[in-house]
Amino acid sequence: MEQRLAIADLKGWIRADDNIEITPLNQRHEDLSSMINQCRSTEPIIDKTILDDLQREFGIPPSQLFKIVRAIEKYSRSIFAVVHYGDKSLKQFFLDFGINERQLKRINSISLNILRRSLYGVLFLKDGKFFSKLSVGKRFRRTITISSTLKPDGNLENPWEAVVYATKKYIEYRNSDDDDWHLFDMDKHIDDNERSHYLQCLVKYPSPTELVQYTGLFIIRLNPNIQIRIAETLSNSVLGGWLPINTKYNQREFYKLNPFIQYLQQHPDFA
Repeated sequence: MEQRLAIADLKGWIRADDNIEITPLNQRHEDLSSMINQCRSTEPIIDKTILDDLQREFGIPPSQLFKIVRAIEKYSRSIFAVVHYGDKSLKQFFLDFGINERQLKRINSISLNILRRSLYGVLFLKDGKFFSKLSVGKRFRRTITISSTLKPDGNLENPWEAVVYATKKYIEYRNSDDDDWHLFDMDKHIDDNERSHYLQCLVKYPSPTELVQYTGLFIIRLNPNIQIRIAETLSNSVLGGWLPINTKYNQREFYKLNPFIQYLQQHPDFA
């Protein structure tokens, strides 16, 4: 029943044409040329134009968008597989619920170009190293990132709220070799001094997509006593490990992380 309700929230609101109207990149960020693949230290910000674009797309106030946004988030990966990889079984699944191919393309565009255009994350540092994750079978190394989601009251999560949620999903911690592992709640274990640094960058994806995506990372220097790892529930599909900061890495394999690694290499006091 929940599945049917979620899809119904999509079917009634998605138009069957391809082009969506979004706030241009140069209106979302100033001085674009100095931000593409180049980091700067700043304060975390919420991309409020996301709400503007959602309201323009659906014609309703933010407080009424919650169910629609949740439905898009729930099915975005499946719809991406249909649109970009031609997954026939998933395509038939949506067709059976009355969502046509043009609507699927539009939902995918809303997901990529509005809901997921800004990423927030955390880069853990310790003993001159940074923590990264690698999905099994993939070759791109990344850190913990997430898009800010819409809350029931119609407001977007702030960057710290989004990152705390993602970290509790992906990361476990312990204080010594003899302790049990627990999900890592940064609200409880990271103080203001440890999260005082935030880097932002417009990351340009490799061809053929060449998508430009805002990424902001909290730079967290872990207490020497804290050990972290990828959560055990994800360990079969995601690997995690520490890598030295002052090493030259393959830019294509680290394309999302590379601007941040370069910044830390160029600002050793910051790291």
